[in-house]
Amino acid sequence: FSVYYSLTVKPVYLSNGTIIISDEQRSMSMLNLTYGKNLNHIENEIELLKSRTTADLVVKKLLNSDIKNNLFLFNTREYKSSYLRSLLTLGLIDKFQKVEKINTLPSDSLIREFSIKFKSSLKVSNKKGTDAITISVTSLDPNEAALLVNTVIDIYKQRDLEWATGEMSHLKTFLLEQINEKEKELKISEDDFKDYQEKNKIFGLDENSTILLKNLTEFETEYNNVLAQISISNEKEEYLNNQLTLDEKNFIKNVSSTINDRLLAFKNEMAATEGELISTIFQYGEDHSAVIILKEKLEILKNEIQEETKKLISQGVSVADPILYRQGIMDSVISVRAIKSTLESKAQAYKKLVEEYDSQLSELPNKILEYTRLERTRSIHAETYAFMRGKLEEAKIGEASKIGKIRIVDKAIRSKQP
Repeated sequence: FSVYYSLTVKPVYLSNGTIIISDEQRSMSMLNLTYGKNLNHIENEIELLKSRTTADLVVKKLLNSDIKNNLFLFNTREYKSSYLRSLLTLGLIDKFQKVEKINTLPSDSLIREFSIKFKSSLKVSNKKGTDAITISVTSLDPNEAALLVNTVIDIYKQRDLEWATGEMSHLKTFLLEQINEKEKELKISEDDFKDYQEKNKIFGLDENSTILLKNLTEFETEYNNVLAQISISNEKEEYLNNQLTLDEKNFIKNVSSTINDRLLAFKNEMAATEGELISTIFQYGEDHSAVIILKEKLEILKNEIQEETKKLISQGVSVADPILYRQGIMDSVISVRAIKSTLESKAQAYKKLVEEYDSQLSELPNKILEYTRLERTRSIHAETYAFMRGKLEEAKIGEASKIGKIRIVDKAIRSKQP
């Protein structure tokens, strides 16, 4: 019976491919928190490779390829028995094999069936003490086995890159929408200013009004730029929050609450220092010794807040067996909130100065006041538009620089022996 079985069984071919999980891109944290060594990141990557989603994506990619009607995985390829096997089985064993061509996208239930079949032939393992993962697939055809392994690697590398660039891609879309709006606002403000000049024959201001307008425009532009940064931070936070589970959101809420309570004195001091710095720069210029001292003080406060935040986060991590990518997202949400808090302090300081200058400007004659208002609106829209364009370029560079953490060591090749 053993001899008969050995001579008649279909030979199965095994193909292997190897990838390395790079350390460099592992954390998304803006605070560069070093949790990696304490987490079972390789086990997490193995589970993701073996996941239903990965199997579904592999199946769908192959179903959209030119070779979908020549694969044993989809039962679209006829098995050709050897002469000896046909002789020993009298040709009966292969007589009733079912082969059907696929012309349209199969139903979800059939895709799921293919995914289950594929997962049963997939094996993912790790050599202890390394960041290398070996992906193995068995098939009746050596070329198909190699193809399946390489498709898994390609899909997983693509998913990893999408995760790495997801935030930047989302931010880029948001900025493009904002830029289109700002462009329209700028065009309207330029047309309004030009019409008013021509209608009232006012093409300039006296020296005092010019200085007043220049200072007000400068501070209001800075104020609007800070508001734009807060808007970008809000968009980042919303995107990151959408990636998290309810438990992870609650974890962030608890940690953020603790951080806010512990760091309240630091933040209040930083807000006061920001306001003092802005006023001092206006009065004495960037190079004055008082400005340099305040900048140094602000830098020390920022470092103290960052260090204390790191400490509190590391004490608060309690999510059971977190996937490293998700840990990075949680770090990033907490970090974005801390950055937003600093920006809000800065916005308050600029708003106070804008209100002071606005009250001085309101004392000008009505015609001149309307002229300054239109000129100010035009200048602010132009500066904000330029600022948003700059942020868009940063997002594009950030997206292009993301390379993911998957490094391919060996692509799968056809096995010569079954």
